Order: sequence, then structure tokens, then C-alpha cells
Amino acid sequence: MEVHGLPGRRLWSGAGHDAQQLATICPTAMVFVRSQRDGVSHSPDEWSLPEDCTLGAQLMAEVAIGLLND
Repeated sequence: MEVHGLPGRRLWSGAGHDAQQLATICPTAMVFVRSQRDGVSHSPDEWSLPEDCTLGAQLMAEVAIGLLND
């Protein structure tokens, strides 16, 4: 699956995000934005380019609009 020219894939996350709690009552999904500092995640050292964050926000908006139009 590719969106905005960026590769994407489905993956299962074992992390205890809010989505894990919501999944007990409704379908959930998460958008992961790449980290630019050695792939570090869940750390004060995690950092992403503003452009990558913008793409993540655009994707979430498009999904929300798509769900509203279904």
C-alpha cells in the first residue's frame, strides 16, 4: 500500500497505546511517522521532520474524511 508516494504496510503493534484501549469497543488504527534519529522511539531522543509529521496528519485527515463519506 502506498500513500502520497510513501511506502506503507499493515503491522501489529504490541505497544500499549490509546488505540489498544479503544480496540475493545471499536476498530482502531495508528499512523506511525518515521523518526529521524536512529529510529529511536518512545524516548526523549525521538525526533521527526516537520514534513513527516505533516504527512501523518494529512493521512489521518484523509482517513477521517473517508470514514465520514462511507
